[in-house]
Amino acid sequence: RTFDDRTFSYQIDSDSALVCAFLPAPLSDRTRRMLRKCLVNLPLSQSLPRLRYRATEAIDWAEAWKKHFTTLHIGRLTVCPSWEQVNAGERELSIVLDPGQAFGTGQHPTTRLCLETIERELEPGTLVLDLGCGSGILALAAARLGAKRVDALDTELEAVAVARENVQRNGLGSRVRVAAGSLSEDWPRTDLGEPARGYDCVLANISSATVLQLLPRVVKVLCRGGLFVASGFMIERAS
Repeated sequence: RTFDDRTFSYQIDSDSALVCAFLPAPLSDRTRRMLRKCLVNLPLSQSLPRLRYRATEAIDWAEAWKKHFTTLHIGRLTVCPSWEQVNAGERELSIVLDPGQAFGTGQHPTTRLCLETIERELEPGTLVLDLGCGSGILALAAARLGAKRVDALDTELEAVAVARENVQRNGLGSRVRVAAGSLSEDWPRTDLGEPARGYDCVLANISSATVLQLLPRVVKVLCRGGLFVASGFMIERAS
């Protein structure tokens, strides 16, 4: 169970634990002996039991997860997978998305909460910063809701590539800029150009530990009276 959501540490409730791992096939006897030798040398509280191996069916995970991503309606926003036909009403603002390996489809509670908040609170014509943009879903939503410009950052290069593709897919390249990076002492060390401060809104759908680390820097780039939307906190931490 979760022990500390700030550091993502866990503690085991029982005296034993089952650990499953996926290893590439074929797995030779020599490799199995080496694996057991490495595990025995770990500081375990109990002796290592017999290791059990089972062949698993090859699954195309890139395709398998798609059955769980369906069109989502949040207020005026409609988030639609790129492989489905957009089904949005006349007054709805559509976002066509292919998240690939990046986080952000709108199905996760933290993402949905952020979408609900910016749909309700974001003012048109604002300057927005999206930290940890993932698939770019929040940045795209902000642009659809009338943001003048959105700067989207992520430390994962794969997420940056995915977000840029989604920006082009939605025809929002003139208002959404995506780059690799985050808030730092020498902000903004990215390819976005001149340093930007005075954001009207900062979005951070990332871990609570990272949010807490970035708070002092968020204050520096957020204009007075600006909107800060953060998610990823455990309910036990709410105050």
